[in-house]
Amino acid sequence: MPYVRHLVPAIPLLYLLLTGAVDVLAGGRAGWRRALAVGYMAIVLFTTLLFSESPREFNRGRENGVAKYLAAFAANPLAHLRQSAAKIVDPLESTPLDETLGRAYTLGTNYQALVGQFLRRNYPANSRVVYDQMGQTPFYAGPEMVFVDSLGLTDRTISRAYFERRKRHDALLRAYDAGVSAAVRLVFGEHRDEITEAKAVDYLFGLDPDLILINTFGVGLNAQGIPA
Repeated sequence: MPYVRHLVPAIPLLYLLLTGAVDVLAGGRAGWRRALAVGYMAIVLFTTLLFSESPREFNRGRENGVAKYLAAFAANPLAHLRQSAAKIVDPLESTPLDETLGRAYTLGTNYQALVGQFLRRNYPANSRVVYDQMGQTPFYAGPEMVFVDSLGLTDRTISRAYFERRKRHDALLRAYDAGVSAAVRLVFGEHRDEITEAKAVDYLFGLDPDLILINTFGVGLNAQGIPA
């Protein structure tokens, strides 16, 4: 998955493990244990922030962004602080920091932010939008705007349609689907109907959307799918 996002649910568990480890190391009255715990955490944070490679999309990495920011700050602290403050106030504002660090390392470089701001400025706040890129767009569009994910990451109906397409060519997925369908029927007494791509399209139009957006990335990725 892009940006290793499938590992995000494990982050809280990591925090719990670190907290438990520090509690054990710092337990008791021995001062050296507390010093050891603090030193251990400092080393972990230092090595993680400064030397680990930043994940990027599709298993590719890029230079550590924290190290680049610190280097830029050391070169010109006042200018760096002013430009960083300007980016925080308006992430889409262009500053020399964009050129110094490269736009991949600064705020406001996600094109989804531009799409969201465009929607907020040009469409009613309660609009219903079908879009295949959930990213930052809904955040910048505003909390009242309703988004339907035609890529299926946040929509059960659409995701089922993609699953049905994949299982046609995958025996393991067919076996999994048969087991889940049997469990749902046994426990809840429900029958899971197959959601074809045609049904998925009818579902999207049945929601009476005010706007349908199709990202070129989604078209290329799903040439046979719902967005296309």
